[in-house]
Amino acid sequence: MTAPPDPVLRNIVTRLHRSRTPTSALAEAARIPLGRLEQVLHGEAPLLVMDATSIAFALGMTAAELFAAAQPLPVAPPERLAYSLPAFADAVCLSVTTVKKAIDRGELLARYPTPAGRKPIVTREDGLRWLEELRTQP
Repeated sequence: MTAPPDPVLRNIVTRLHRSRTPTSALAEAARIPLGRLEQVLHGEAPLLVMDATSIAFALGMTAAELFAAAQPLPVAPPERLAYSLPAFADAVCLSVTTVKKAIDRGELLARYPTPAGRKPIVTREDGLRWLEELRTQP
């Protein structure tokens, strides 16, 4: 059997193999129907939090052992509406100087949200439009 992709389930399966506990005995100790436990262990059913804690307790695992190497789910940051010049340059993998030159040539539109007009920003739409208008190599 290949290692499960879920790190919590992988920790449970590893501990189960090391303990040499029969699956039927684990199901009884964790108070989970044997068929459901087998589905969970083979990745055919989701591992519920209450199942994971029951199984871990039955196997004598601590919370640290159960959740070792578990990574938080990645959360996509919200799309930005506008960028400072350094942030825009970083987003398009160019230097700030190149971005400023594009603004000076009138190719890229910079907006000034403050009355003093000291901190230019590039909106997402303006930045995308500029990228689409860049020349392509033949």
